[in-house]
This record gives sequence, C-alpha cells and structure tokens, in this order.
Amino acid sequence: MRFRHATALALTGWYLILPPAHPSPDNPQGSMTGPWLTDVNAKLKDWEISGRFDDAADCEQGRTGLIKDFADHEHDLGSGFTRAFRIAGSKAQCISTDDPRLKGK
Repeated sequence: MRFRHATALALTGWYLILPPAHPSPDNPQGSMTGPWLTDVNAKLKDWEISGRFDDAADCEQGRTGLIKDFADHEHDLGSGFTRAFRIAGSKAQCISTDDPRLKGK
C-alpha cells in the first residue's frame, strides 16, 4: 500500500446519519404532538448527522445503540415528533465522510 493511500484511509471518518424529519402539512406550526414526517427518500446530503466516528465499527455500534435507545423508549411515542425520530433512527446509516453522495453538506 502506498503511503498516500494509507494516509487517505486514515483521514476518512464515518458519520451516523438520519433521514430528515419535519412537521407534516397538517402540522404547520411544528407542534411536537402533531404529525411529523420522516423523509427516508431524501438525498443523503440532506440527512442529519447524528454522530461522527473514527471507524466503521464504532459507527455501527453507535447505530445499534441509537436503535436500542428508541426501542427502550417505545412507551414514550405519544408525540408525532417522537414517532418521526424513531422511524428516522430505524433508518440510520453509517456512511464514510468522503462518500460522494454527501457533496454539498
């Protein structure tokens, strides 16, 4: 492996990203109890960065923990906001910081 290639790999980090959530048209004021939507089809550059990690394994551990946290608080899903973020958490992805789909972030 060339030194430059090894250096580039060492500089690559990982993001834990979540799809964006926003109030639905039925909730124009953005009430936490009103309906919210999770846009799982949004371009990755529009997803929210939930965490930054040095390697893929740490990111995956963070993703697993996030999903577990949402599952542990399933009884708290009374608000539209909480439901939307639970969906977002279940769709969380780990992605390299140099992924070209993040251009514009």
